[in-house]
Amino acid sequence: MMVEDGDFNVTVESEIAVDSTMFEFEGEIYLAIANYKNSETDDLTVNSTLHKYNNVSKTFDLFQEFLTYGAKAVTFLEHDGNAWLAWANGDGMVDSVIAQWNVTEQKFQTSATSTKIEMQYASDVISFVANDVASVAIANEKSVSRFGVSDCNQPVVIYSYDSDAAAWNLEQSIVATCIIDLDVFAIDGMYRMGYSG
Repeated sequence: MMVEDGDFNVTVESEIAVDSTMFEFEGEIYLAIANYKNSETDDLTVNSTLHKYNNVSKTFDLFQEFLTYGAKAVTFLEHDGNAWLAWANGDGMVDSVIAQWNVTEQKFQTSATSTKIEMQYASDVISFVANDVASVAIANEKSVSRFGVSDCNQPVVIYSYDSDAAAWNLEQSIVATCIIDLDVFAIDGMYRMGYSG
């Protein structure tokens, strides 16, 4: 977004927001927000939101809501004519979801056939394109048994988009311990993933 006067301040109402991503898509500016829980009830079942920038009012207007559960992170990815939003839903046996842009409906959609990644405590999600393949990586901080015992030896999973099948498939599962933050970068054409716990 270009700010000509150097002064730009916009407030966007949200629940307990823990992550956001701003992106340009089809000539419009969007802001996706991952809400962790309801600020009044502490319920982890809460809508995360997508806002679209309004050039007239100079505000971000609510564009879409997505039911999430203890969302910890959100990412946007666009590649080869497709676009997706993905959330890392945490704190319990709940699916993290990848929603795809529906060209006809002009919005991101999840459905019964949407990719759902089952994890107990998803902590971060990132997206990247490597070797012309769209990918999403999701970290899982821990799992907790029904007896309350925590196990921090949980994988980082990487899903890649198969454009022929129009589906996300598990590409790799990386052994890791208590990961809460992910990043991916390229050096001399070689992709690397960094993480911390």
